[in-house]
Amino acid sequence: MAVAAFVGGAGVFAQPAGDVGADPRAGFFRRFFRGRRRFFRRGVGAWTGQVLAGLAVVISVEPVGIARQQIFLRFRLIREVGAVVVEGLGLGRRGNRGKCGGEDDQDEEALDAAILSCTSLSTREFLLLGRRVSYKSPVPAPLLAVDAPSMLFRAFYALPSKITGPDGRPVNALLGTANLILREVELHEPRAVVLCFGPDAAAYRTELYPAYHAEREAAMPDELPHQFADSREFFEAFGWTVAVGEDLEADDLLGTYAKLEAEAGGRALLLTGDRDMYQCASEDVTVLYVRTGGKGAGAEEVGPAEVRERYGIDPELVPDFIALRGDPSDGLPGAKGVGPKIAAELLRTHGSLEAILDNAIRERRPALRGALIEGKEDLLVFKDIATLRDAKVKRPKDRPTDWHGAAEAARARGMKRLAERLEAQAE
Repeated sequence: MAVAAFVGGAGVFAQPAGDVGADPRAGFFRRFFRGRRRFFRRGVGAWTGQVLAGLAVVISVEPVGIARQQIFLRFRLIREVGAVVVEGLGLGRRGNRGKCGGEDDQDEEALDAAILSCTSLSTREFLLLGRRVSYKSPVPAPLLAVDAPSMLFRAFYALPSKITGPDGRPVNALLGTANLILREVELHEPRAVVLCFGPDAAAYRTELYPAYHAEREAAMPDELPHQFADSREFFEAFGWTVAVGEDLEADDLLGTYAKLEAEAGGRALLLTGDRDMYQCASEDVTVLYVRTGGKGAGAEEVGPAEVRERYGIDPELVPDFIALRGDPSDGLPGAKGVGPKIAAELLRTHGSLEAILDNAIRERRPALRGALIEGKEDLLVFKDIATLRDAKVKRPKDRPTDWHGAAEAARARGMKRLAERLEAQAE
């Protein structure tokens, strides 16, 4: 009797293979997947196919172990389940043999066994995304780490400065940041919230490249410093932790918290408006990216698949990508004449910035060859600047939001509507 092993991240589950025709759902799955191999292999088709496959699997789950409604609310989870299904059935891009099935139609028995394994979901522990989700072990509550300076700046420019407290000074940045964080708290129900602060430009980065963040330092509006100063007392009243890096920036703290959470077997959410944080995206770490000027829709969830879709590279190559393409918001010019497409192409070909520079003399495009050779030292510095440092912080303990304390803090600053909303949550 054949055994189909289905692999998803760190988790593996196996199902004895039997007659596919014995399960009416299996017949549907067989026709559905086999008839659409070419569709799944195309760029857009691969993405759409993952979603369809995930939906098909979720629909087949009997509600004995997993709340179907909760899964449907998490579109990204559905897509990742589908990605595991597509890979397991050998339906990925041409040349990739699936973990549960043969390539193309060469191994009918293995494909049949895989289909049965993917459809008989109510008969065994259902592992989604490795060990993260099963009816015996529910999804752990994530840690929410917030890029506080990024949120305060975005909130300040998104809301009018005429929103003032009892002393007549603006509180728009504090109000907007609280709303941004609360939206994610209500959506994801984190085990704890950590707001990360640090200098706008860490000394080691400006020493490496003096122009780093030079324009940002001159852009601080007069109505914002006092809101930064009040932020610790305000947000600690919510029951949230405020972490300050004396020598490292907020993004270094976010990256360290994400690493600690993943190493402890948990999940981390990073709320930020800085795409540099895409380098942290992994199975266990999701970047919640807040677009400038975005309204109402909430943060965009960015995982490894989204990074590859946007940049054409894996998350760990984001610092290399930034070095080549440049980052105007950080004052990093990148390599002369190199845009995102060429940067991604070079990284896919060579695998790292260092390898690109080692092989620059062999580059056939004269202008590009010259830019890489002449800019070698600066490009290595740019990568170093874009790479996150270990902030030497400890993993925070579970700490729920204090709705009563938050309401009092909001009311004391003249945020009447927010206070009423928080009091309603406390009841």
